[in-house]
Amino acid sequence: MKLERNDPCWCRSGKKYKKCHLGRADEPRVRKQDALDASRRARKEKTCFHPYASSDACGAVIGAHSIQRSGGGLAAIASKGHVYGYRSDFSLFEKSGGRVMPKLVGVNDASTFTGFCDVHDAELFRALEVSPFHATCEQLALLGFRAICRDLMAKRSALALNPFLKNTGDRGLNVARQVLWQRQMLEHEGGNALAISDLETAKDRLEAAIVSHDYSDVHALVCWFDRTPAMLASSPFTPEFDFDGNVLQDLNDRTITADVLAFSVIGDGNGAGAATFVWTGDRPAVNRFVSSINRIPRDVLPHRLVQFTLECFENAFWSPAWWDGLDEATQTLLIDRMNAQLNWTRPADHLADDGSRSASWTITDIVTI
Repeated sequence: MKLERNDPCWCRSGKKYKKCHLGRADEPRVRKQDALDASRRARKEKTCFHPYASSDACGAVIGAHSIQRSGGGLAAIASKGHVYGYRSDFSLFEKSGGRVMPKLVGVNDASTFTGFCDVHDAELFRALEVSPFHATCEQLALLGFRAICRDLMAKRSALALNPFLKNTGDRGLNVARQVLWQRQMLEHEGGNALAISDLETAKDRLEAAIVSHDYSDVHALVCWFDRTPAMLASSPFTPEFDFDGNVLQDLNDRTITADVLAFSVIGDGNGAGAATFVWTGDRPAVNRFVSSINRIPRDVLPHRLVQFTLECFENAFWSPAWWDGLDEATQTLLIDRMNAQLNWTRPADHLADDGSRSASWTITDIVTI
């Protein structure tokens, strides 16, 4: 690239070359503290996703739990008020040699996000927080809605952080690595924008069912367990491949609205629990994904769902007693699953069985709603 100082910069920032990437290779690398501060600023959004939220109706925005704390929730699997979880946070990598590792988290802080005010959080999710879980259509819709709202906030934060990463992440790198970094940031920005659009569509469909109390368009697969599972989770999922490695939809196709489902693992408040997959309408990619779940033998399915959870979701927390009781080889396989989330792309067989057998809970029934 032979650019004059006043030419538009090659990175498409809209700035002149002299004001952007000229001399970038000689600039000092971004300070870790500056990166941490930028990450905190990007996560500062507070809002209330309640359908009727307004300045008059809302109270104070709180750290709402996306995985319930009481009943068969986080408190049921905690040890001394803590559960294990993990974050793909670059600030922690130096301590772990560049690997994501499990970390103890207090149950009051686990799974929280600033997506609801104190008034509407208690009101909207009463059917989940007060009543035992019976997989009613209302409860399933609320599980899906809450999961999607949390991830929507996370994706918005990631998109807000992107300008900082574009402007600072390639300081001190040679030109070839600068080009690679800017290409990755462009893909990251586009991917998050697409994901936000897909999540907003899925949220609106569930919101319409909740507001109207018409759940005829809400569908689910519920895998019932014989006890409270030691791992709980809540997150939307856009299936690209099924459990057999078959392609379901092209997530790089900007002309489509991708099919989205919401995945949760919960306790029912009565000593049992369930894994739920919730979606609205006729979703071909979701239908095929769910069919691949039904092809997994029931005695193996709980173990495959643990693998799936750690492979695909950051909003997952598990029992210290259960984790510490696993052998080192099994822990290593599951930690490898966590670290797979750092990859830009996933192979078609990324949900294949790795042979780990970690679940101490079993399937008692599978119900399609």
